[in-house]
Amino acid sequence: LVQDMYSIEMLASADVVCLDKTGTITDGTMHVTDVLTFGEPLSEIERIMAHIEGTEQSLNNTSEALINRFGKDVSVKIIRKIPFSSARKYSAVAIEGLGAFSIGAPHFVPCPVSSETDKTIAEFAEQGKRVLLLARHPDLDSEGEALALIAITDRIRPAAKDTIESFQSQGVTLKVISGDHAATVSTIAGKVGIKNADKYISCENLSDEELIESAEKYTVFGRVTPEQKVLLIKTLKINGHTVAMTGDGVNDTLALKESNCAIAMADGSEMARKVAHIVLMNSDFSTLPDVVKEGRRCINNVRQSSVLYLMKTIFTIFLSIISVLTFSGYPFDPKQFLLLEFLIIGLASVLLAVEPNNKRIEGSYLESVIVRSVPNAIAMLVPIVALMIIEKFAPMTLEARNSIAMSIVTLVGYINLAALCKPFTKWRKIVLSVITVLLAIMVPVSIFLFRDILQFKPVAQNPGLFFIMLALSVISTLVLQAFRSKIENFIRRKIEEGKERDANSA
Repeated sequence: LVQDMYSIEMLASADVVCLDKTGTITDGTMHVTDVLTFGEPLSEIERIMAHIEGTEQSLNNTSEALINRFGKDVSVKIIRKIPFSSARKYSAVAIEGLGAFSIGAPHFVPCPVSSETDKTIAEFAEQGKRVLLLARHPDLDSEGEALALIAITDRIRPAAKDTIESFQSQGVTLKVISGDHAATVSTIAGKVGIKNADKYISCENLSDEELIESAEKYTVFGRVTPEQKVLLIKTLKINGHTVAMTGDGVNDTLALKESNCAIAMADGSEMARKVAHIVLMNSDFSTLPDVVKEGRRCINNVRQSSVLYLMKTIFTIFLSIISVLTFSGYPFDPKQFLLLEFLIIGLASVLLAVEPNNKRIEGSYLESVIVRSVPNAIAMLVPIVALMIIEKFAPMTLEARNSIAMSIVTLVGYINLAALCKPFTKWRKIVLSVITVLLAIMVPVSIFLFRDILQFKPVAQNPGLFFIMLALSVISTLVLQAFRSKIENFIRRKIEEGKERDANSA
């Protein structure tokens, strides 16, 4: 579901995609694998957990996994409850007749953790398991003691590895941003083939300055708060990246809103879906490469076709100015652009628009199109200006001049089309062949059947000049195409200089 059409271009342009682990790389199907107790019998831990889960008013994937393992006792009476939050990373509850308990991420739950326990937590994390710490407290405002560690696994989506590979093969950098333990997220990221997954950092004690410095260095970010997610996205954007982000929870909302393209899962929170530009209705991350391919095909091919249209527009503007300044008549009637507009621009652009094109979009649309259009426009303008100069010394009829000019722009337009099709793909060869065949048919048909309509009479009146001008047009166009890269670089340099001047003045 595309809620903002502009986001298709942003997603197709993205060079960094930030992923949340749960619900994106994994499908959120969790189950408890290990329960490690500290002194208390397992049956007592199971009873406590059943009472704690009985106090939960709303369910998520984690609580469902705990209920499946320990059950749910709703007969308890709640004295006081501290709900879970992304910043706090634990929840706590005081139950009548049972005591006060907290459960959440180790090192966030207010109770001391021994070095031996810390080592166990690290081992679970290296296995890709999420670890919860259960603690008992005298009251919810006091420090508690650890009762048990609960390890939970999250199933990796079957298509996650292929999806990751699809993005990385297109030059897209992937970063995983999660509230879970950094080592756990790194292990999961490594399993699905994310490059540099071993470069991870825990953000729980990082200052804003340290986090900004870490944005480009690391691939996996663990223990990230919602505010830190926003700062990471902002930093990547400031560094010149186009950033897409996926998420499904309320804690992802701020970061989704900050990203260039926000992608939410349909089975995620309502808030995440509301701020997202794109909602994956099947909640499957593997859908994204198809969305990206379609966006890139549309935008890249529109850019390709726009060069043909803007080529003629720039040529017409320059020629109009020259005609006014030199007091020369405009060397065309509108109908004499028929072959150029119908075949070389119109039909060719339609055919080129349906070609598969998965190239990542770079640069701004207008700048890239202008840079590629100007050399083509110059190639069309040079022989026409030469014809106008020759006319001053060797006068010819209006019909002869216009007919020669029509032939020149049609021929030069065809050469420009051939240059635009490079590098030649199978489809572009077919398109160019179709246009060539149609031109071979339409040119003689136009000469003999529509001669009076097109006012095409150059051969009879100025045959020598006609063929000389065509030859010069081909030579000048080929020379310009040979120096095309230098011309484009010169235009880009001038555009960048203009931007720098504007920035300095601002």
